[in-house]
Formats: sequence, structure tokens, C-alpha cells
Amino acid sequence: MCAAMSVRQPVLAGHGVSAHVTPCRACVQLQRIRRPHHSKHATSASFSCRASAMPCCSAAEMQTASASKKAPSADRKQQPAEACMTRRQTLQALAAAALTVALPQNEALAAEDVQFKTLSYPTLAFEFQYPVSTESGRKLPVIISRKPERYSSAAPMTADARQRIVTELVDFPDGITISVSVGPPPPWLNERKPDDWKPRDVANAVLIDRATARVTTGQRKSLDQIEQVQQKQGQDGNVYWTYDHISQGSPSTFTPTDRESFRRGSSVTSWRAGKDGKPYLYTLNLACPEERWAELGGLYHKAAESFKLTPPTKAYVSPDTSPWLFF
Repeated sequence: MCAAMSVRQPVLAGHGVSAHVTPCRACVQLQRIRRPHHSKHATSASFSCRASAMPCCSAAEMQTASASKKAPSADRKQQPAEACMTRRQTLQALAAAALTVALPQNEALAAEDVQFKTLSYPTLAFEFQYPVSTESGRKLPVIISRKPERYSSAAPMTADARQRIVTELVDFPDGITISVSVGPPPPWLNERKPDDWKPRDVANAVLIDRATARVTTGQRKSLDQIEQVQQKQGQDGNVYWTYDHISQGSPSTFTPTDRESFRRGSSVTSWRAGKDGKPYLYTLNLACPEERWAELGGLYHKAAESFKLTPPTKAYVSPDTSPWLFF
């Protein structure tokens, strides 16, 4: 811009009209050059230079200067938005970097969470995980067919009502059954202390109490063939017996032309004393058609390893509390 000085000069000769203008340096020099001539042409030319045509200070320059005066206020309005955008972009960059570093672990955890779900029942104080998808990612439509309930109100598995299913989950399309049964051991096993129980005896005791087949003498017989039995001490101090078994099942839609069908399963059993100090067996059993075992066997083993007896809380109800309430 030109210097901030105000000059008065006649605009129209003989009319006494004057105007306040702020000439630039070029205008001042031009006026100094033309002023000695005292010509009306020079005077009017000098006015037209500032007021109309503006040969030395163009209108574009004046608009630019005017805009530059308003710029600080606009900049002040834009500065918070620009600062906000800068902070936002910084946070986004940091989040992207964190995700890049932690992505493999998060994906593994997410896959594990989707593959299994947890069922916890404080009333009988047990917990386990069950599969809801296969290793290949195929979904298993598992639903709860029997909600968890007390031992006293659970449905008995056999006529003597020792073992009772306290909860059950099923997947009808795949023929999957997942159940937890609770009950006292049979008399022949109860004669010994739990520390003296052998793994195969515990597996036989549970499978026999689940079967309904009997020989001519009336003695119950297990229809399951035990394949392997393992015993381990849990971190909670309880003993767990895990075993795989196979049994003959009813005709299956997976092999409709076969006259015989088989079901394979994986089970885990532990025990806890009731109020009277007598032991009660807690068993998680997962079974499926033999044709599905190659796909589900590994998941069943993981589910069996997740089974545990949780510490009793105020919601805990011992199995020997009103055990015949069902009838």
C-alpha cells in the first residue's frame, strides 16, 4: 500500500470540490512532476488516477490489500479447525500404528472368542467352553435345549436317578450333544475313597450310569467302549479324568444306507463333596456322529480341558439339598 498521508487537491476547476485520497508513491511522484505545469489536464488526470482508472494502483491490488486486512480474522477462525484436524490426524496415525503392531495377536484372540463360548452356572459351581464354529470357520448352530438347573429338579438319565442332566446343548443338523450330568458314584465305586479311584473305573462308573442296557442277571452294562483315559491335577486342586469313548447309535442321516452307526465322544469328570461329605461326580460330555469326529474331535478335547469346578459362592446349592424334589 502507499504511504498513509492525506492530501487535498482541487478536483474540478472552478467548482471547489475536493476529495481526501491516499496516493501511493508513484502517484506522489507523478503529481510532483505534473504540478509545476498547473494545468487542468494534469489535475484531472491526477484525480482520475486515484478515483477512477487507477493506472498506478490497480483495483485488483486494492482488493488484494482489502482482503489482506480481513485475512487475520479469517485465519483466527481457521486456526482452531486446522489445529483440530492436525490433532485428529495425529491420533489416527497413532491408532493405525498400534493396530499394525497388535493385529496378529488381536486376530488370534478374536478367532478364539468366536470359536468357543463359555457357559457358567454358579448354582452348581461349574464352568466350561463349548465350540460354536469349526477349525475351517463353519458355524455350528448350537442352542441350549435344557437350561442349567439344580440337581434336585434336573431330569434323571436312568430309573435309579443317580446321574441327572443339569444342562444340555444340541446342534440338530450336525448331531451334536453337549451335556453336564451330576450325581453320586455307584455303590461299588463309593466303597473306596476318591484318592483310591482309578481313571478307568471312574470312566466306567459314569458311562454305566448313563446306559440303560442290562444283561440277563439284571446288572447294567455300558454300551460305550473306552479308548483312552487320562488323569490330571487341575490348578484349582481338583482331580480331572478325561476319556474318549465310542458307542453304537441310532440310524443317522449322515449314513442312511448303513445298518449300523456309531457316535464318538469326549468326556471329563471331577468330583466335589456334598454337605454330608459324600462325593458327587460332575461330568461334561460332548458327542457327535463318527463322521463328524475328524472335524470336531480336536475342539471337543479343548472343551474338555476348559471344564472346571469353580469356587462356591452364595448362589451355590449342593446336589444333596432336597435331592428328591424332582419326584
